[in-house]
Amino acid sequence: MAKSRNRKLADLIVTAGVDIAGNVTFDGGSTSADLTFADGDKANFGAASDLQIFHDGFNNYIDASTGSLLIRNTNDNYHVIIQSDNGGGGLADYFRAKGDTGEAILYHYGNQKLATTSTGINVTGITTSDTLVLEGTGVNTTYFTGGDASVSGRQ
Repeated sequence: MAKSRNRKLADLIVTAGVDIAGNVTFDGGSTSADLTFADGDKANFGAASDLQIFHDGFNNYIDASTGSLLIRNTNDNYHVIIQSDNGGGGLADYFRAKGDTGEAILYHYGNQKLATTSTGINVTGITTSDTLVLEGTGVNTTYFTGGDASVSGRQ
């Protein structure tokens, strides 16, 4: 095929590999198959490659060089979830943001440990802290419920 500029083809079907030197531009195109990138190759987005997604052969990266990196789910019935394979073939949650309640939950090996609520936080398990400051408005009252409480040191 002769070299041509600014020519549009109605359909181009290639049944073998194609090597292209230079840039390929998709104007409203789509694919029904995977796009495969070699290790170290990047999917670049933006005029100055402001967002890059790539794999270096060992680690996976999402690099945003301008603005904020937003991960959103605009459907209140679903959640934003970060998980990992727990080694037993199942998935374990690390973080879950619930769209229907606004709750954010942190997990340890898939077990819920800290959740935000409309009035504060809810902690599951033992809380270890170098310093604990309890503050409130009005009368400062500390309640211990559901078990024993011990205080040592300065009170």
